[in-house]
Amino acid sequence: MCLFRGGGICIPATGLAAVLSISPISTQVELFELVTTPGVKIDDFTHGKVGEIAEILDGSRDVTAGHVIWCAQSTKWPILTDRGAELVQYDQHIMIDPLP
Repeated sequence: MCLFRGGGICIPATGLAAVLSISPISTQVELFELVTTPGVKIDDFTHGKVGEIAEILDGSRDVTAGHVIWCAQSTKWPILTDRGAELVQYDQHIMIDPLP
């Protein structure tokens, strides 16, 4: 809905890689169409973010979750996820937009 209202979507590269690794080719094609749409930003996992993401994780090894939280904190946008209960354990102030 965000894109239809002129907004944007931030997709952490780590999350995209995780989804692509388990998705059938038909879903991968749809995701490619999504990520090449104007208003969609793929956030790279760069060395400049490592310290901040490690702080978010506080000993956890779920780097994808940490990157997702980092993106939400940076953009102030909600996280569209089926892992909301798990993600709020890292930051109780993030907004969750739950998947059905």
